[in-house]
Order: sequence, then C-alpha cells, then structure tokens
Amino acid sequence: MLPSDFHHEDYFALRHEAEIASIFEQASSRPDGLLYEYEAYELFELIGIKVPEFRYFPLHSSLASQIKTFMKPNQKYVIKCHIPGCLHKTDIGGIMLFKDRSNIEADLEPFVNKLKSAGHNLEGVIVVEMAKFYDSGMSNGELLISAFEDTGFGPCVCFGLGGTGVEYYKKVMRQGHSSIFLPSWINLANSTAAMAALERLPVSQFLLGKVRGSKRLISSIDQVVSPLSILQALLRHYCRNNATTKYVIREIEINPAVVERETGNLLALDAVVRILPNPSYKAYATAEDAIPVYSAHKPLYKVGSLFAPQSVVIVGASTKSLTNPSTVVLRKLMEIPGIDVFCIHPTADEIFGRPCFKTVSDLLLFRAGKAIDLAVVGVAAKAAELVMNDLIDSNLCNSIFVLSGGFAETANGKEIEERLRTKLNSYGAAYNRTLVSGPNTLGFVWQDLVNTIFVSSAKSSANEFYLESKSSTSDDVLTNLQTNIAFDDQGDLEVTKSKLTIKSSDVRIRSIASPNNNVALVCQSGASMITRMSNLAYKVRPLMSVSVGNQLCLSGTDFIEWLLTEDSASTYERNAISAGYTLDSRALAKLKDLDAQKSLIRVIGVYMEGLNMNEGIRLMKLVAQARDLGKVIVIYKSGRTPQGSSAAAGHTASLAGDYSMFSELLDMAGAVVCDSFDSFDDVIYLASGIAPRIHRLREGFDAKGYVSVTALSNAGFECCCIADHLFELSTRSIDPCDERSRSYFRLPTYDSETKEAIKAIYEKYKIGAVVDVSDIIDTTPTIPDRAYQEIAEILLKSLSVDCAIFSAVPETHIIKTTAGNVGALIGENCVADEDSICRRFIALHANPEYSKPWVFVCDSGWKFHELRMEMMKHGVVVFEKADRASRALALLVRAYVGRDTIYMN
Repeated sequence: MLPSDFHHEDYFALRHEAEIASIFEQASSRPDGLLYEYEAYELFELIGIKVPEFRYFPLHSSLASQIKTFMKPNQKYVIKCHIPGCLHKTDIGGIMLFKDRSNIEADLEPFVNKLKSAGHNLEGVIVVEMAKFYDSGMSNGELLISAFEDTGFGPCVCFGLGGTGVEYYKKVMRQGHSSIFLPSWINLANSTAAMAALERLPVSQFLLGKVRGSKRLISSIDQVVSPLSILQALLRHYCRNNATTKYVIREIEINPAVVERETGNLLALDAVVRILPNPSYKAYATAEDAIPVYSAHKPLYKVGSLFAPQSVVIVGASTKSLTNPSTVVLRKLMEIPGIDVFCIHPTADEIFGRPCFKTVSDLLLFRAGKAIDLAVVGVAAKAAELVMNDLIDSNLCNSIFVLSGGFAETANGKEIEERLRTKLNSYGAAYNRTLVSGPNTLGFVWQDLVNTIFVSSAKSSANEFYLESKSSTSDDVLTNLQTNIAFDDQGDLEVTKSKLTIKSSDVRIRSIASPNNNVALVCQSGASMITRMSNLAYKVRPLMSVSVGNQLCLSGTDFIEWLLTEDSASTYERNAISAGYTLDSRALAKLKDLDAQKSLIRVIGVYMEGLNMNEGIRLMKLVAQARDLGKVIVIYKSGRTPQGSSAAAGHTASLAGDYSMFSELLDMAGAVVCDSFDSFDDVIYLASGIAPRIHRLREGFDAKGYVSVTALSNAGFECCCIADHLFELSTRSIDPCDERSRSYFRLPTYDSETKEAIKAIYEKYKIGAVVDVSDIIDTTPTIPDRAYQEIAEILLKSLSVDCAIFSAVPETHIIKTTAGNVGALIGENCVADEDSICRRFIALHANPEYSKPWVFVCDSGWKFHELRMEMMKHGVVVFEKADRASRALALLVRAYVGRDTIYMN
C-alpha cells in the first residue's frame, strides 16, 4: 500500500445528517442502543444503500386494511414482527412470507394473536416487499455486509459470505477467504491492494462469474465497493475520533444482503444497527478537538531523550544490592561516556560516586532549572506514582523509563496507571509534556549511546568476553573461557588455561560486532527483545532495541512513528528557541548524532501483543510509509488464540484483538507478518543483510512483472526444497480462477548467452553428461570450489535473474569447508585458503559487479560453524537450512514488491 491509500482526517457534514441524528436520538434512549429494523431501513435509504420498499405499521384496529392499501397488486411481501429487543424473529415465528392483497387480512390476525399470547411485546409489523434476487452459488446467494468499531483499526467494514453459516465459514476456510475486513480510513477508490484483495475473495469470484459453472451476477466489483464505501463514510463520521458527534456506530450487520436480479445491485434484506454515546463528544467541539487517527498526538521528538540522554536520574538504586534493577542500570550508564548521572535516595549522599538527592525538587534546584533528559524509575508502583507526579509536574523532565511492574497487571496498580495516563493525556501534544516508556518493561539500548536493560550483560549471547589488558591472548582462549567464566564482583575468580591466569577484573564484555547494524527492534515484551538480540548475534547487531511494556504513554507504534517521521534535534532546537530556553549544546549534538544514525535504519522488527486505540490503522499507514521509503517492517503478533489473548492480557494488560484481521491488514499494507519466531528472526536477518541490494528486486519486478529467482546447489533434495518453499508461500494469494494471476516469483528462462556459459562450465568440470542446464542449477557434489563461484557469477550477471540462493552441502570432499580444530584434523582451512568456497563467495559478495541480492546456505551442523561465521563476518547472508532461506526470501519479496503490485494484468 501507499500513504495515499488512506483518507484524510476530515469530518465533513453528511447529507441528511439531521435526519440521521433524529434516528440515533431515538435509539439512544434504549438500553441496548439498537435501531429498530424499520429505522435501520430508513437510515440506509438516507445514506444510499438500497433496501426493498417497506413500511412500518403500529398495531391498530384497522391494521390489515392499512397494510392491504399499501400493498401493490401482484406483489408478494414479507411481514415481520416489531418486538423491541428481538433480533432473531425467525426463532419465535415472527415472520410471514409470500403475503399479498389476497391473503393478508385472513393471515394477519392469527399471526398477531400468536405472538401476543406467547407473551411478546408486539408493537407493530414491518411490511417489506419481497425482492427478486439470486439465490444460488456460495451460501445460496446470501452475503454479509457489516461494519463495526474496532479498538485498534477504528471503524471497519466487512464483506463476505452471509446467512446463518457465517461463523462456520470463518472456521473452515483459509484465513481471509470467507470474508474481508477493511478499515474505513482506507480509500477504496485509491487502494490497488484493497481492491485486489476484495476482488479475489472467493465470494467475489462467484459474483463475477469467474468460477467454472457459475453465472455472472454483478457487472463489476464496483457494485460491491459502492455500499462498502458508503458505510465507510458513515462510520468515519460517527466514530470516537470525531468529537462533534454525540454517538458512535458500534455495529451494523446486513445479513443477508443479496444481488438484485434486475440491476445487479446489492440489496439489504435484514439489518442490525447499534449505536453508543461518543466518549469523545464535546458540545462545542471544533476540528482541533478531533482525536488524531494517524499520529501519536505527543511530542515524539522527546523520544530522542530516551536514546541519547545527556542527563539521567536513577530512582530506586541500592547501596547494598548489586542486583537491584535500578543499580544494574546505574552501573551500565556509568560505563557510557558523556552522561551525567544522578540518583534519588532517601539517605545516601552518593552511590558509586554519583551524587544523590533526597527528592526530585532537591535535584531540580541543584540543576538550576535545567531539564533532565531521562529519569529511570525502579520502585514499587505506589512510590513510583509519587515520583512520577513530581517529575511530570515540574515540566523539567523530558522522558521517564519505568521498569517496575505491578501496574495495570494488578487490580490496585491498574488505578495508579489510569491516574498517570489521565495526567499525561491532559498535556496533549504540548512540547513540555513528559514522555513515559513502560511500566513493566525491561529497558532499551542504542549502540554506544544508552543501555537501560536491567539484566546481566554477561549472560546475553549478544555479547562476548574480551581481555582488556592481555592483548597477546588469542580469541580462541576467550571463546573457550566463555562457558567457564562467572562474574563475582565480591572477589576474584581465576581461570587457568595454557599456563595463563586470567582474573575476572581483566575480563570485559562487549557487543558482538556485525556488518548488519541497520535494524531497530520494537518489542512489547522485554524478554522477547533480549531473546531476539541473542538469537541474532553475529548475524545482526540492532542499532536500537526497546521494550514498551504496558504502553502507559509510549506505545510500540509511537516508537515506529518516531523512527520514520521525527527529527529530534531540529524539533528540540526549534522548541527551545520558541520557549526561550537555553539550548544545551551537548544535548543538541547528541540528538543530531542520534538522528544521523536513525536514518541508517532499514529494517524494523516488531513483536506485538496488543493494540491501543487507533494503533492498528496507524501501524498500517506507517508500514506504507516505510515501504515508500524503501524500509521493511517485520512483525510477529502473539495472542492468536483465545488462550494466547488471555496470556497477553495477563502479561502486559493488552487486548490482542482478532489475529486473522490483524495479519491480513498488515500484510496488505506491506509488512512481513511472520507466524513463528524462527521466521521473524530469519526475515530480519535477510532484510538487514541485503538492504543495500534490495532495490534490485523492485527493478526486476517493474521490468518484467515478476521477480526471477534462481538457485544453485550440489544436492538435488535442496533444489526441490528451495522451489517448494519459495513457491508455496508466493502463490498463496493467487487467484485460481484468473489465468493472468501468477506468483510474484518465477524461475528463470535463461537467455542463450547464460545457457551457453553454464554449459561451458559443465564441460570444463566434466558434468555435462550427467546434468542439464535447468532453471534451478544442480551441480552434483563433484565440482570444486572455484566452479561454484564461476556459475554464481554467470547467474548474477544474467539478465534472466533478479536474485539467487546459493547452497553447497559441505560434506563433499571436493570442496574446502572446514577450519579450526576440525579443519586441522582433515587437513584444510577454508577460512584462510583463498581457493576455498568460503573465501570465493566472500569475494563475490564484495565485488560491485555482482550486486543483485543473494544468500548462501550451508547445512550439516557444527563442523562447518567456522565457514558460516567467517562468511557472516564479511556480510554474506548465511542460512543453515535451505527451507528457512527460501521462506524468508519469499516473505521479504512479497512485502518489498508489495501486495498491490503482485496482481498484474
């Protein structure tokens, strides 16, 4: 999707708004907020959704004659009871079919008496003309058109299979095939992706006559789009964001809607409409009172103070416990140059040489009005509230990180969190508003600028040990020591190897270097964040990682918006000047450095449990903006099942929402939505590693209408595996009824020059008699190291190829694939030998002549670890499994090329 696919945040007056308001006013007096059925029909007539001719008749002594007068000659009608609160009229015998002038008088009185005698509060009847519509095809021609207010995505519309089997269809059909959900903020007229998804829905294919044996019922998909767009406009107006309307539409369900035989238009036969009071309503509201849909409505430039603080105050550090979370954060910040660190402590004068103050007021007095960039709060929720109130009310604290738990996850803490949220929200987007990260969160880190993660760095697999003062010690010694060194700062621990004595005081910890540091991780769970950091070690070193916890103030979506849209330094400078503050030159320099680093981020990995209000639609637009900037957002969403949703609520007090709706909409927007953590890690790694080359994929797609992918392997099983996993994922959105529809991947049809060049290599290495040149190259295990490079160069130079997967099962004796102790026993060193496949593909990666995206696969376990590590160290994207490499590539290409461009003519 593109940013232009979304409606502007405008709330224009609707046609017939006064009449609609009158209907809603009547419904608002009822406890359930339901419109009566005849009122729903009246509403549809006003907004332009077609309904059969109808009339409501209150009970009256001459009711039958009144109805007979209304009826047209030779026309059949449906008679429906009007019983307030009754939604399922069929269940109580409250519907009569095929009534006309000839039988209404005889049949009406028994119908009325039966309902009355059963104790129903019958107030009248609705007489509806029996429409002539198609009643064959999927779900017997019954369609569902609905609309509802979703917490995350705002007002949404839905279209799909209708009738009584709606829930059954959803359970038994593949995700996104029984119905489609579309936020009302998506402009259907502009969005190729949304239109394509709507048209390729199975029920749409039947309506368009594209299924073999089916009859075309509508002339174009526009006849479906029309009522959906009308409902979208209605719901955008009557939603929580619009403070000028007294009511919001909670739900509209038209079930069934049918296709009228005469016109092909959709006709609403039955409907439920429910409204609620608008919690955002203000009697004299203006456009400025509207709640923003696409932006945070917070001074997000202050997020820069979290990641590049010049001054930090720690609340909760201990003089006795080194494992106290606030103390751990204090010690980590002390190791970073250029940060002024202070503590709030009731009795201590200093902690580890850092000055302490008894209260926030004492600290601010000491600083003579200079703002604090970051406060770290690590005390219990009740005490945290008091400290946070002082910091927020001072208007001299840019950001607060609350690591404590016990807020919305508990009954008492929920009240505390709500009070703090109300206080923060009262500031709106004011520049002096304090931003809060957390509570109930593990912390955040930005390379070389800040680290507030309060667990031990020594245990993280994202870090390695090194000796500060023994430069002669080999890396191998430290690698072997890593499993034996334990840190005990109360005394020295000695480890001896090769007559070398190492003390714990000599051992230091540092992040593991990687050429791929263009990644940001935004995680609702702190544990998921540090797990990802560890699992991605050597592959990716995230530039930034943040866990957001309960999202009291700053949400995951806020951080993504800041990453994509905000310039912290310039906004800080502008606001300081306009407010008459003295600019802190050191703070400004840090923010400028932060913004420069932020511009290098190409991949944003997001672990998400729940969405706050409007965050789903915001996230969709941010994904579209990221794609427009050439960046990729990769998402793993938990809470897919009722059990998972419950766990998410207990973990970070989140509402998980409907997972199928979430994944379909974010996939449509252009995100990579992963269904496993392995896939999540793989796509982040792949996207990061090929980021400088990824634009070549779009170039190939734009030129041909597909991405041409090839593969090379010395094992036939891998050739099959690669093709299976590339095309199983890439064909999921293919329309089986449309011969023009195709996968966004294709295997190459090699030009003659490429074919002849590969044949020459085959002859050179005497395998031409046993293998042919095919779209996926099977080299057999008998060719040497240099032959792999020669074939790879031919493929990457070929105009027939856009990207490639190169693999070599390393156990063949022909190629050099081991090093270290294993290599010494075998008699080879692939890391040092310039003729090895390892060094040859490192050289291939570094050669600008071969700049198309490609990945390398090396299976077969631990003996080939050194080969993989050496290649990764030089920026080659290396996978251990061909299926994982193929799935990651398929997912990434789908997102980068875009679902809106996949469906080509």
